Amino acid sequence: MEKKNLRKEDSNKGKLKKEFKNESKTKNIVSALFKMLFHGVLFYFSASYLITNTFTWGKKFPNWRRYIPRQERIFTEKELSEYDGSDPSKPVYLSCKGNVYDVTAGKHFYGPGAGYHLFAGRDSSRALATGCLTDEKHWTHDLRGLDENQLAIIDSWDKFWKNNNQYFYVGKLIYDPIDPNSEPPKDCESAIKAKEKLKENREKFGNDPSLQNLIGSFM
Repeated sequence: MEKKNLRKEDSNKGKLKKEFKNESKTKNIVSALFKMLFHGVLFYFSASYLITNTFTWGKKFPNWRRYIPRQERIFTEKELSEYDGSDPSKPVYLSCKGNVYDVTAGKHFYGPGAGYHLFAGRDSSRALATGCLTDEKHWTHDLRGLDENQLAIIDSWDKFWKNNNQYFYVGKLIYDPIDPNSEPPKDCESAIKAKEKLKENREKFGNDPSLQNLIGSFM
């Protein structure tokens, strides 16, 4: 009996040793794979930084906020003005055609002191169409008197902010009412010149010129 028990114990010990060895092998394999993966990722990012001076091989990844389901917000013009970037605790918003976009990812363009800061915190529809950026009367949603070429510019800018991977749609802007008896803002000199150039571009590029060609009308 004692011999049988000893044999069983030896057999069990043998099985335990085999199981331990198998577990050790599995752990070693997993550890080796993990090390290979870690070094591969490290090499990938290191090589990217050495070659392109970025960790993503020069590629820009989409703003993850674009894909989060969110409730559409409604703004008055006064409320929108609070998101012009002057308060660092708030995002930067702008509006085109009444569509409000979050452009915080482009704060170096739209933040205080930046070249496009004048677009932040308000609707820029008419100013975009006419190019009269120094005339406050043109910083309005009033599109009366604009021709189809100028309206096409507004559509192109709206598509730009809508489709840009770095920005995302936030909500709608409720406009202050316009007196129907008032005169629409008069075109500045740059707007008059732009109209002439736009007509030339329409002949070159057809009825749906790219945003770049439309912007070129103001250059």
